Amino acid sequence: MKFKKEFRSEKYYLIILFAIAVFFAVGIFIGLYIRGSYFGTERDDFDFSGVTEVSAVFIPGVDSNGRGVAAVLETNIREGSGFTLVNINDLTAGSSTQNSARAAVRAAKNYLNLSNETNTDVIYNIKTDAVFIDGPSAGAAMAVSLVSLLENKSLNDKVSITGYVDEQGIVGPASGIEQKASALEKEGIEILLVSDQVALPGDYTRQEFCKSVNGADSREYCEVNYVSEGEVLISGIKVIPVKDIEEALQYFYREDEEIN
Repeated sequence: MKFKKEFRSEKYYLIILFAIAVFFAVGIFIGLYIRGSYFGTERDDFDFSGVTEVSAVFIPGVDSNGRGVAAVLETNIREGSGFTLVNINDLTAGSSTQNSARAAVRAAKNYLNLSNETNTDVIYNIKTDAVFIDGPSAGAAMAVSLVSLLENKSLNDKVSITGYVDEQGIVGPASGIEQKASALEKEGIEILLVSDQVALPGDYTRQEFCKSVNGADSREYCEVNYVSEGEVLISGIKVIPVKDIEEALQYFYREDEEIN
């Protein structure tokens, strides 16, 4: 009887181990499936045949040493499975940039009232001499470039933009504006668009409004407000705040003579 009891215990133990192994195997399979569906394929597995380059625009960034850099963003689309992919110097970009790209694609589609269900792959190639760049600040440029492609319009090459973008097309703030403006100035860029949520240096005017308050003790009551002046000049670049990609496109679609 003792022998049979020990045998049954060992049998149940093996069944439990087998069940755990199956559970982990299924979990790994589901994880890989979700990763492929949500994040797209890995760089080495991605088929670039049939890719059509559609636009190129300068975008600013800050490298790992804190220096401003000007990179080139190339936007490509092709018939595919709805993937969004970002490459930096032919290497797959970090997760922050990839997430920003997906938000940019959704923002562009929402702006144009297009369905998110699509068989089109969007591929962003960023070319830069920087040691390393990662972050969401290229999102607004990605959305603008994709909209221009889908609308079959050219972008003004004297205009750049920095900031992340949400699915509603709102441009979010980015840091390092002065370093980015300095890098863009060397490339002949004349206008850098930023989020209107960015506090630009010297872009507010102090206004004071005073009025008398009636009463036994007549006193003057003053109210101070700071009013935005709009664009400012940083490193020879006009830095202009915009709310969303709709406002940004008004500058990107202008001809050179309309900008000056």
